[in-house]
Formats: sequence, C-alpha cells, structure tokens
Amino acid sequence: MLRRTFVVGNWVKYVDTFNRLLPGGRGHAYVYSGVRDLTGLLESNEEVIEFTPDEEERAKAWLRRRGWRDGEPFVCLLARDSAYLDSYLSAPPNSNEGWSYHDYRDSDIALFVEAVQALTHRGYWVIRMGKIMRQPFPGIHERIIDYPFVEDQDDLLDIWLSANCVFFISTSTGLDQVAIGYRRPVCLVNFLPFSDAQTWVDMVGAPKWLRWKQSGCRLTMAEMLEHSHHRSAHYARAGILIEDLTPSQLRDAVLECEGRVTGTWLETPSDVEAQRRFWSLFKAWPMFGQMHGAIHPRARVARSWLEDAGADFLDDESSGVHGGPRSRRRA
Repeated sequence: MLRRTFVVGNWVKYVDTFNRLLPGGRGHAYVYSGVRDLTGLLESNEEVIEFTPDEEERAKAWLRRRGWRDGEPFVCLLARDSAYLDSYLSAPPNSNEGWSYHDYRDSDIALFVEAVQALTHRGYWVIRMGKIMRQPFPGIHERIIDYPFVEDQDDLLDIWLSANCVFFISTSTGLDQVAIGYRRPVCLVNFLPFSDAQTWVDMVGAPKWLRWKQSGCRLTMAEMLEHSHHRSAHYARAGILIEDLTPSQLRDAVLECEGRVTGTWLETPSDVEAQRRFWSLFKAWPMFGQMHGAIHPRARVARSWLEDAGADFLDDESSGVHGGPRSRRRA
C-alpha cells in the first residue's frame, strides 16, 4: 500500500545524503520518526493511503459473512496483553524481566464487556482487534467479532477495519496508530504512563489510576506526570500501585467518545472549566513541549474520569511532587 502512494527504496538515502551536502540542502530535508506528532502534521494534512476496489470488496465480504450489512457502523477495540510479544518476539536485550517489564500496560478484556454491550445496544458492531490474544472476549453476541480467534484472519483487515471504524477504542498500543493515521477518533483508556497521552489526535482519554501504597490515596495530576515510568518495577520501587479502570468507568469513557463523535454529547460549563484547568496544568509541565507540542482541538480527558479523580486532582497545591504523597488527599 505504501509503494502505491510513495516512492519507497533504499536508494533514496543516497539522494538525501547528497542533498544535505549541498548549501542550504538541510532546509529541504524533513525526517519524521516515532509516533509523536509534535507539529500537528496529521491535523494539517488530509492525505491517506487509498484502498483499491478489490481491497474494499475483500474486506466487506469478510464482514458480510458474519452478518454485517453494508453501511452498518462498527467500532474497533484493542486491549493490550502480553500474548503477542511472548509468542512472536525474543526477549529484549539486557533485560532480566523479559517482556514483563511493561506488563503494567496490559488490560483484561473482560473489563470491556459493559462498554461493548452499551455499543451493541446502540446499533454498533464491535470488532475486537489483535492477531493473537490470551483470552477470548467473554460471552457471545451476534454483533461482536472476536478477530484474534477467527480462522480466516487477513492482514488487510488490520488496516481496513482500523481505517473505516467509527472510532477506535485502545489501551494505547500498536495498531491504533493505523486508525490515527486515517484520522479516526480514538478512545484511549487504561493506558500508562499518564504523560504518554496522545494529545495530538481526536481522542477521549482515561488512563489507569495510580495510588500511593502507603497512604492509599490516588496521585494528583502533577504526581502522575512526575511518576511517568516505563517499567513495572519502577512503579513498585516508588511505592505506587496501578489500578485498572472499572467496567463502568470504561463504559462511561467509551460512551462519551461515541457521543462526541456523533454530536450528541452535551458539554456543560463545568466540563469546559475542568478541561481548561487540565490542559493548563498539563502545559505547565516542564516536559510538555518536548513530548506533546501540538494539541488536537478535539482532544479531551473523559468527563467521568476527571469527576472520579476528584476536585484536588487538578490542584497542584495539594500535590506531593516535592515532598512525597500527602495523606490528607482523598482516597
């Protein structure tokens, strides 16, 4: 698909090297790596890689065989677990933990049952994504497709479904980048670290909870930003417990995303003020410019998540960043 749209080849690196040697040549070179869109490139550019008519028909035929009818809305769901890494990749170098060092990112698919049921009741199909997963989706429903456990997987579907869903629910891992590349709204839930929120996309976010082991109190926003660890052991070393969102919290975040996408979500003045405070505090974080830069105009933190976090979550005065967790905060 890339080769149909772009010039792809190793020889390009020699042209690039020669260009950089020319006076002023570096001003015409643009190298983009990683997944952080710090400049808002996606939002300012509507180009996508198109599907051929044959690819469109192949993907739709696969859905039709499962009862889907052309035009019916569907949502993709991807909840990360360790099955893929354990099955396909060797352990990372210089690690005694193997791939378990980032198990803090995993989520139990059973937590999403309420959210999925709420969507199917609204007429959506839900496709649980992933090439290989540990557990099947609990229960059976005629509008739920558990893709990791079907026999006729097709790599085209990874791309086509992600590109054509109404929105993509993800724990912020891998395949959601395809949906983002095709400008699909995303509902990012149960992700960590907090600082890795994909603020440059059309998203509703609700990360996992962090709680001080000693006091039992949840971390404030400033504390969560300070403790943006990328290894499970580092959270444990800091005395921090990691908690998944509850099924009802996941459902509420998903339905907010659905409401925002369909235009049925009603935002109150208190919502607007809470979002303003959140982004103001986030932008004041010293690493914000380096890790985020551009903010999508429709990027939001889920209303229900902010409400559950409590009033002092956005109060940097109650933060224990410089002195450790404070026992006076809400549990």
